[in-house]
Amino acid sequence: MARWTQPLLLTTSVLLSLSSTGIAHPANNHAIHPKHVEIPPVLPPNAFKHQDAPATEITPVPEDHTLYGPDRWKNVDAGDAWSAVIEGWKMNITGGREQKHFSNNVSNFFHGPQDMFCETFSDEGSGCEDLNLQCHSTSVPAGYFILHSFENIFAMHSNIWNAVGDAVRDNDIGTIASEFGKVPPKEGGLATSILIDIALMAWVIGPKFSDSTNAGTLKDTTNDLVKNSLTLTKDILNGRALTAQMQGLTEGWKDGVLATQKWLFGGSEDGYNQLGAMISDASMFGDNWLLDRGDHAKQVKRAINAFLIPMAWQYSPDVVIPFIAESDVACDQDPGWNKEATFTTIFQHWIDDGALKDGRFCFNEKSYWLLGGRDRNTNCDSKSSDAYCGGFALPPGWQSLKDKKFTDISLDNVIIGSLNSKAANSGKNGFKLDLGDEPSREVLDSLAGSGIEAPGVFALWMK
Repeated sequence: MARWTQPLLLTTSVLLSLSSTGIAHPANNHAIHPKHVEIPPVLPPNAFKHQDAPATEITPVPEDHTLYGPDRWKNVDAGDAWSAVIEGWKMNITGGREQKHFSNNVSNFFHGPQDMFCETFSDEGSGCEDLNLQCHSTSVPAGYFILHSFENIFAMHSNIWNAVGDAVRDNDIGTIASEFGKVPPKEGGLATSILIDIALMAWVIGPKFSDSTNAGTLKDTTNDLVKNSLTLTKDILNGRALTAQMQGLTEGWKDGVLATQKWLFGGSEDGYNQLGAMISDASMFGDNWLLDRGDHAKQVKRAINAFLIPMAWQYSPDVVIPFIAESDVACDQDPGWNKEATFTTIFQHWIDDGALKDGRFCFNEKSYWLLGGRDRNTNCDSKSSDAYCGGFALPPGWQSLKDKKFTDISLDNVIIGSLNSKAANSGKNGFKLDLGDEPSREVLDSLAGSGIEAPGVFALWMK
C-alpha cells in the first residue's frame, strides 16, 4: 500500500470527515478545490480535481485492454486503492459518519459520477448503470477499475432480477402436473421448504465464472455470495403467506436479489469484504461475468422444472412413485426379466413389452429402465403373496422426458442424477439434499458443477 496509503487515506479523511456544508458532503459529490480547504502538503497536486491524464508517478493509464485482468488490476494499484478506500470508510464510521451511500462515497473519493447508488434498483435509475466510464472519468485509473466493477455487479444482478421474473411468469407447473401425474389442488400450495430449495437452485446456477482465468479464486467467493443470498431469500420466503405460489416465488426471489445488492453496497464490514472479493483482480471485467438474460431465464425455469417433475409424481394420488430398474447386461442384451413358460421355466412377465423394448437407457455399459410403480390395492388381482399385478410400465411423463419437452430435461438427467444421488449416499438409496440453514461448500460445488444432475435433485430409488 506504499503508493496509495498516505495520500489516499488523507484524501478520504478530508472528503468524508468534513461537516455537511453542501460543498463536501459525500452524497452530492461536489469537487473540493484548494480554495475550500487547506490541503495537507503530502497530498499530490491532483488530489481534489479530475484529471484527463493522471500523473504517471501515481498510476499509469493502461494502454492495452487485452492484458490478463489481474495484471491490469495490479498495474493500476487498484488493490491498494480499494484498501485505502475501506480504511477511510471505517475511520469515518468510527467517527460517527452515518453508514449509508457506500458506493456514492467511493465514487466521490475517486471524483467519479455523482449520485451513484448501487444498492438500489429503481425505475428512476440508481446512477449505477450505463455510465460509459473511461479511465479519465475518475481522478486515477484505479477508480475506473473499481467503479466499473460496481457497475457490472449491478448489471449482473439486474439481469438475474429480470430473468427470474421471466422464468417464473412463463412456468410449466400446470402442464407438468398433468403430464407427470394428477396433482390435486391444495390449500396453501407448495411448502415453503420446497420453494426455498427451488430458490437455492436459481442462485447456484447463476454466474459461475466457469471460463474465468482466475475461476479458482472466484469459486469460494461465489459460494459465499450464494450462501448469504440464500439466507436472505429464506428469510423473505418464510415471512410470507405464499398463497399465490409462483407470484410469491417471483417476489421472494427478486427481493432476495435486492437484499443481496443492498448487503454488498450497504457499507457493512461483511458486505464490503464480499464486494472486495468479487471485484479483486478485475474479476468483473471482460466477459466472464456477463449473464445472458434469455439463457439465465431458461436455466432458472429448468431448475424449477427439475423440482416440479419429481413432485408431480410424489403428490399425484394415482401414481406410484417411479423407480429405476438396473441390469448389468450390455445395451444389446436381454436382462431376462420376461420369460415364456417351458418345461424347465415358469412364466415370468415383470415388464411390459413396450417398456422393455423402448425404455432402455444405457450408461457406462449398463442398462437402466425408468418404470412406474405398482400399487397392490389397485394393480393386483389379489392381496396374496402370489398375486398378479401386471408388468411394470413406463411412468407418466416418460415420453416428455424422452422428447426433452420441458426445458431440455431428459431421461438421461433423471437416471444419471439418481445414480449420482445413490453414489453420494455410499451406494444406498434414500439420499436427500441437505440444505440446512447454511448449505455446505460441498453441496454448493455439487449443484454448481452438476446442475440438475447433482445428488439430491433427482433421487429415484434404484432396484
